[in-house]
Amino acid sequence: MSTVLDGGYYAIKGFNFQYDHTIIRILEQTNELNEIEIEQTEDYSDENIIVQVKYKERANFSNSQVKKPLCQLLEIFKTDKRKPVLYAYFKNKEEQEVSLSLQDLNDIIGDCKIKNKQYSFEEELKTEFINQFRIIFTGKYQKQFEVLIEKIIKEFNCEEEEALIYYAQIYKYIEKKVVNNAPEDKHKRVCSKKEVKELITNSREVIFHSSYTQFLGKEKYYKFIYKRFFRETNINFHERIFLFELPENFEDTNLLIQLTRKIMERYYKKVTFGGSTIIKSPAPYIFFQNANDTVLKNMKTELLSEGIIFRDGFCFEGADFFLRNLLEESTPQNNIELKFINRYEYIKEIILQLQRTKKIYNLYLDKRIEQEGLDINHIKIEDFSDINEFLF
Repeated sequence: MSTVLDGGYYAIKGFNFQYDHTIIRILEQTNELNEIEIEQTEDYSDENIIVQVKYKERANFSNSQVKKPLCQLLEIFKTDKRKPVLYAYFKNKEEQEVSLSLQDLNDIIGDCKIKNKQYSFEEELKTEFINQFRIIFTGKYQKQFEVLIEKIIKEFNCEEEEALIYYAQIYKYIEKKVVNNAPEDKHKRVCSKKEVKELITNSREVIFHSSYTQFLGKEKYYKFIYKRFFRETNINFHERIFLFELPENFEDTNLLIQLTRKIMERYYKKVTFGGSTIIKSPAPYIFFQNANDTVLKNMKTELLSEGIIFRDGFCFEGADFFLRNLLEESTPQNNIELKFINRYEYIKEIILQLQRTKKIYNLYLDKRIEQEGLDINHIKIEDFSDINEFLF
């Protein structure tokens, strides 16, 4: 039984090694539309090369170890003249790229018989083949994996923990390309760099949230979110806009008041130099999606009773929305500490009027806020109370 289990271990590791190398090849494409063929002609191929991948963790290199892949590549080369490559790891081979002489090739393939299959190759074909063929002896499994993670970090501008999660998603996506397309549909087993980037970009925070909370826990997830978005040792003069999605039928006014105070205390900053007071960081903008009018009124009433000065674009009872009121600059004289966006339809108009550097955060439960032309940081949360508990 142990032999069988060991065989399964090395077989799975070999598949992982192959798929990891395929992902590296995809990410290395300078033309993002170039499609890599997966498990079609060989382990992978593109418009220029056809590659067999072998990972022999326990084996030393010998002619018998590479006889079969070379015969297979030679057979393909009869009709497909793309450059043939054997990408392989053997424990006694240093990393290098080598070519073969005709004698080397003949020594390896010998009688050209693999089990019950007899191959036949003309000398002219073999001569043409060795002019194109290369063996690339590579590093161990872990080294290639580290190279791949570094490429993901660079491509998606993320940290290692996040890259590991993106890796899992890309790997599963590549694997499904093979599993979900039977041999008669193997032409569908293709993937481009553009496809991979869209996979991550379109569902980046959802992928990260679900994977991170599943494997590392909610608290670590929020610690990462705090570190990535909200841990600023020096609060600079930026316009900050917070877009929160509340649960349906939300009525916890006290929770909104606590959150609002925390945001104000953290991001509205005044400093005094030589007797003069300046605004170091202006009043943040806050929007509560799904908040009913009664909850908003009760919240603002409590803030006013505490002496907190804010703007919401309405100058008097019954007035229409007045953008200039909301955009009024925070100064030491007017002491405007908070700004509230009351309606979804005001968001884009307000943000586009802001001239300074903008930082926009959408902390959402189910449906994120999309506004064309706005660079919004979307942050998935499990429960609205988590915002107070973990982030502010």
